[in-house]
Amino acid sequence: MPEPTAAELDAHSPWLTLQQAASYGQCSDSTVRRAVKRGRLIAYRIGGGSAIRIHLNDFELWLRQCPTRADG
Repeated sequence: MPEPTAAELDAHSPWLTLQQAASYGQCSDSTVRRAVKRGRLIAYRIGGGSAIRIHLNDFELWLRQCPTRADG
């Protein structure tokens, strides 16, 4: 199954919810939350509430920096 593109996630905005970021990166919501909490991924609070958004460019940079596991 091919990765969803940013355009498929939201055609009009480069801002991702935690769920969209996790789906785009093929990881869990908790992985994204943990990266934000540890300061490894930049996230922004919106509307003075608890909702946060992650810019697609920041997320893609974080993905490129993540180590991967290879079997074998």
